Formats: sequence, C-alpha cells, structure tokens
Amino acid sequence: MQVPVDKINQVMSQDNDWEAAGLGKTGEAYLIGEDFSMRSMSRFLQEKPKQYKASVRRNGTPKRDIELIEKLNTTIGLQKVENQAAQLALGGETGIEVVEDYRGVNTLTAYAPLELQGLDWGILAQMDLGEAYQPLYALQIKLLIAGVVFLLLTALGAEIAANIFIKPFERLKADAQKVAAGEADGEFAVTSTDEFGEMTAILNNINQKVNQTNKELAAKDSENDNLLNNLLPSSIAKRMKAGETLIADKVKQVTIVYAQVGGIADLSRQKTPQEVTELLTKLVGEFDKAAIRYGMERQSSGSTDYMAFCGLTQPRLDHTKRATDFAIAIVQSLTRLENLHNSTLALRIGIHSGSVNAGVVGGKKKFAFNIWGEDVYLATRIYARAQPNHVVITEAAFQRVADAYTFAPNPVAEIENVGSVKTWTLVTSNKMSVTEVDLVQSSFAKVAPIADKAGELFYKRLFELDPSLRPLFTGDMEQQQRKLMATLGVVVEGLRHPENIIGAAQKLGRDHAGYGVKDEHYAVVGEALLWTLQQGLGDEFTPEIRSGWVTAYTLLSGIMRDAAAEIKLQSIGV
Repeated sequence: MQVPVDKINQVMSQDNDWEAAGLGKTGEAYLIGEDFSMRSMSRFLQEKPKQYKASVRRNGTPKRDIELIEKLNTTIGLQKVENQAAQLALGGETGIEVVEDYRGVNTLTAYAPLELQGLDWGILAQMDLGEAYQPLYALQIKLLIAGVVFLLLTALGAEIAANIFIKPFERLKADAQKVAAGEADGEFAVTSTDEFGEMTAILNNINQKVNQTNKELAAKDSENDNLLNNLLPSSIAKRMKAGETLIADKVKQVTIVYAQVGGIADLSRQKTPQEVTELLTKLVGEFDKAAIRYGMERQSSGSTDYMAFCGLTQPRLDHTKRATDFAIAIVQSLTRLENLHNSTLALRIGIHSGSVNAGVVGGKKKFAFNIWGEDVYLATRIYARAQPNHVVITEAAFQRVADAYTFAPNPVAEIENVGSVKTWTLVTSNKMSVTEVDLVQSSFAKVAPIADKAGELFYKRLFELDPSLRPLFTGDMEQQQRKLMATLGVVVEGLRHPENIIGAAQKLGRDHAGYGVKDEHYAVVGEALLWTLQQGLGDEFTPEIRSGWVTAYTLLSGIMRDAAAEIKLQSIGV
C-alpha cells in the first residue's frame, strides 16, 4: 500500500499546525527509516528554511545533502537523524531521552518503533529543551519560594522546641535510630560537652564505620554485576543472580553472525602495537554498539574475529534480517575507521540460521556462557567463502531474507564434517519491487527512441554539475553516448532478474575505477541521470517513476562501488 507523502506530512504535523497539536513553538514529530533518514518533512525547513539550513550545515550535514534538500524542498530520504533516540527506536525500543537533534540542538525526544509490518521505521517527537522544561523552571521558582517560607517557619518552630528540656533526648534517640537503619549519611552535630555531646560523638563514630562498610559492599555488588554482564547476556546474568546453578537451553530459531578481520598482519608492520590495539579496541566498540542497535548478543571471541547471535536469549521473529543489517553495519563501521586511521582492513562475514545449544559452563569462580552445535560450527566455516567486506549466507538464512536484499548465488561449498552447502553473497541491501521494475522499464521504453538526444543531454548535464569529470572522457563523445544508452538498456532489461547483471555491473565498477572514477562521483552521475530522464519524459516523469529510478540507480551504483573497493583490498592482499 502506498501513502502519499503529503498525507504523511499532514498527519505528522497536524496539517502544519504544530502549536495546536501541543508541540509548542519548537516541537515536531517525524518518521525515520532504517537508513536513519527522515520519512516525513522537518518543521523547521517549512517554517524557517534559512535557519534550518544554517543549523544542519553547522551540525555536519554533507553539503551535497543540503543542496538536494534546498533543491527538492524536502527532507524526506535526505536528512539523516542518527542520535541515540533514533538508534533506540530502530532497535525496537520506546522511551524518552535528552539528545542532540539533527540541527545540533538539545531536545527532549520521545521515540518508539513504528509497528507496521514490512517497515523497520521509527517515530520521534521532540521539543527544544528550553521550551520543554520552561514549566519545570517556573515550578522550581515557586517551590523555592515555598521552601524558603517553610524553612523559616520550621526554624522558628525548632527554636521554640530547642528550649524545651526534652529536645536533647529526642535528638539522641532519632540519631540512634538512623544509625541502626543505615540512613545516616553525614555526621550528627555535637552541640554540648555534657553526656549528650559524648553520646553523639560515639554515634558519629559508629555511623562512619557503618557508612564505610555499606559503600564497600555497594562497590563490590556493582563490580559483580558488571562482571556478570560482561561475561553473560543480561537475561542469563539475572538467572544466575536469582540462584540458578545449572543453566542450559536449546534454542531452535537463532541467526549466527561470524566475522573475521583481515589485514592485521600487514597493519602490524605499519603501526606500533599500541596503535593496532587502539584501532582494534575502537573497532570492537563500534561492533558492540551496532550489536545493541540491532538486538544482537556477542559471544566472547578473539581479537580478530567477532561472533554474535540474534534470537538467543530474546526470541525475535526477524532475527535473520536483524543479523543481516548488523553485518552491513559493521562493514560500514570498519570502512569509517579505515578512513579515519588511514589503514586497510577487511571483514569476511558468514551468516547462518538454525538451532544452538547454550549454557553457562565452568565453576563458581571461573565460568563462561558458551554456545555449541552443528549450526554454530557451520557459521564459523562459511565466512572464509566471502570476499573482503562481503557477507555470505547459507540457504537457511537466505530463505528468510531473500525478498529484502539482492544476493548472488555462489558455487556449492564443501564444508568438512557437514558436506555440500549452498551459499549466497549479499550484493546490496537494496531490493527492487516488481512495481518499481515495471515503472523503470516502461519509462525507459519511452526514452529509448530518443537515445542519441538523451545521451547528449546526460553528458552535457554531467559536465555542468562537475566540470572535473570532463577530462575522464577523451574519446569520441557520440560513441560514448551510444555506449551509455546501450549499457543502460541492458541493465534496465535485467532488473527483473538482478542476479544476471551483477557480474556485468561489477566489471563496470572495476573498469570505471581504472578510468579514475571516484566514489563521490556516483552521486553526481545519479543526479544527471534523473535530470535527463525528466527532460525526456516531461510530465510523465512522476514521483513514482523517479522513486523507481532512484532505487534502480542505488542498486546498480552500490554493486559498482563495492566492486571498485575490492581492487584496493586485492592490491594489498587483504
């Protein structure tokens, strides 16, 4: 079912009447998709576009995205929201946090997953912290005034009571009761040098020793909790603290992700042990953050491999999809850290779905949460079939997520002690629907008769957008234009069965890398292509057709860019 964007915006903004909806002068509600981009309009782009652009620019939004937002006058699919509230919402959690929003402003944000079948979206409602807490500040002033008045009256009453002979007895009794209950935080005041003063001093000494003992016990208890949570999943740790002595389960629906980091040996020759350790620590930290975001549970492993599970201690219907999204996320994390530290590493990842045995193994002083079984063994073997920074999945996992991603079949693998195993390589996280394929193919059929003109328009627009690309084309441009349209025709024809064009797209990516095409050029090419199609189709270039072409280009460019990236990894033997 398709819902017009205008209707979504109307619902999220109460027909652009945010104040009437209770969102005040700085509040808004919006949707985000699984890629952390907005699925509804930003209030600030509509009300104060100049201030909005300035704030997102200061907050680090890429210039290209800002230009597209300004040109298209929409934040849908363009404005990223990657704060903690967005991560928790997409991770399936609900709550309220004080976070920095996409403008760099501290806001009080409520978040929750959008529970619609087939959509992994979240919904966020936020208000600038200053406006959200304004009633609280007013209440604080009132309470402060009331407190001052109350304290004055109390002091007056206490002064009167202090003159009564029984006051020292009552105070000493109350102090003793606090010490007995462990509720005395500070020292009791010694107001005299008589017997009451001596008793108060003794109570202070006793209270100090009790508080010190309580602090030590609390610290030990906290250390034990942290140790358990580091060694065990939280649910298993709770069972152990509750007194279970034998914890062993068989879980039938689990997806296992096994990843190994390659390139450590080469990195060790270039950097000091401290630098390598720092990089690996950051890398594992990023993996752990992604695991939390996608509901994965990490199994303790070595420094160059990482194993995690979904559906083990917390059943999830979408455990394979979560595991696949997690695998994509950790590859992206590795790429970011590579660029930051000027290093070259690679991940080989295997994913398998099946059943596992799990339990706490060991004695009281030394134990660990382990999993075992044939499916675990298989997951730890198929990763070796993956190319650098690629994900290989078995048939059991493929059947659960085949409709959500684009895969390429691999030759049958022979696994020791298992036999023949069918595997697929995850090519891209994009998957075109039948409707999108029909829209792209039917619209291209209308452009094909004017292919020569379309090719000319494309390159003219491309060089206008980025003149630096012109030197990459040294041959006959008319021939290049015909070649472009012919290649585009082959790709469009193959969209119905993308596995048949993956090899050709990968070759294109490698060839273009050899010509000098860089990763950032793909966005410019995509913009020029959409502009050309709009010129050729005119009013027939509807938002639905545009969306279909965007999906198709994202699919194709993703395959080409991944193939180009492989050249660098292969050149250094990763």
